[in-house]
Amino acid sequence: MREWLGRIGVKLFTDVEKQRARYVVSHGFHATLRNSVVFMVVQALRHAARRKLLVMVEKSKGMYIWAAGPAITLRVANSPSRGD
Repeated sequence: MREWLGRIGVKLFTDVEKQRARYVVSHGFHATLRNSVVFMVVQALRHAARRKLLVMVEKSKGMYIWAAGPAITLRVANSPSRGD
């Protein structure tokens, strides 16, 4: 069956990821998928901001700039001195 399909020009993908990518692009889901991924990232950043892990510094032209919030502290680990 595979050989027959190959002779008439039908390409079969053995890799599941290639099949999925081809289906997404051919059915016009690419933009929808991209938007949903961006939405999930923005939601994760906003959730971190509510927990004071991030602070939104600036928003310009639809782009957010985030920085570490007040709940984040820089800790320096104690290291043994070299002379010991």
